Amino acid sequence: MTSIKRTFVKTVMLAFALAGPAFAPAFAQDGNGAEILQSGNDNKTSVTQKGDRNEASVSLYGNSNGQTDGTITQEGDGAYAEIYIEGDDNNFTVQQDTASAFYGAVYGDANTLTVDQVNAYSEAYQNYGAALQTGYGNTATLEQQVEAYGESGGLNQAFITQNGNDNTALLEQTGTDNIAEISQDGNGNSGTLIQNGVGLSAALNQVGNNLPGYTITQDCIASAACNQDITVNQTNAASGFLVPSAGS
Repeated sequence: MTSIKRTFVKTVMLAFALAGPAFAPAFAQDGNGAEILQSGNDNKTSVTQKGDRNEASVSLYGNSNGQTDGTITQEGDGAYAEIYIEGDDNNFTVQQDTASAFYGAVYGDANTLTVDQVNAYSEAYQNYGAALQTGYGNTATLEQQVEAYGESGGLNQAFITQNGNDNTALLEQTGTDNIAEISQDGNGNSGTLIQNGVGLSAALNQVGNNLPGYTITQDCIASAACNQDITVNQTNAASGFLVPSAGS
């Protein structure tokens, strides 16, 4: 897992570095760092960081680790948080401020992951979130919000990947030039994407049998025409039938 984490960190940092000068100081990695490892059942985890360029890493092994108060809270610019969970029935919540990056990997059943990223300071900043869940009956929610945005700036990127049956994914974004993608492999999974802003791009990829309905909502706030892209790919695993669609 350590090599996976390091590879992801390098990828995220490179992406932010290429995004523009606003991210160069934000991810200088001169803030505080916290790393927590817990093994066993019914553990509680809470990390709170204030200031810029902080990093938090939490690894949990066992059942019911996070419970209802498993949290990472980061207040400040350029925060990075990652979690790795192995086990069932875990609940974890991450809250981040401006120019933040998050990566979560959850392996097990009936786990709940909630991530809330808020940009309350500048349209120049961007948030990035990615979550991977493997197992049955998992729920992932990733919300990104730019509180004061216009028709430029405030880009958010969010990705949820789920492997297994009866999983639920929700991506909700408010801002400009947002990118959201849900990928699900298994039976009975459901995905919801909600975007409000300008320059919106949403993609849903599902593979499985008897796929349920999905919801994609885009609300453009621009006075002029704005780009709204929707791509849906559904594959029936039994027949290999593919239903692609793209539009606005």
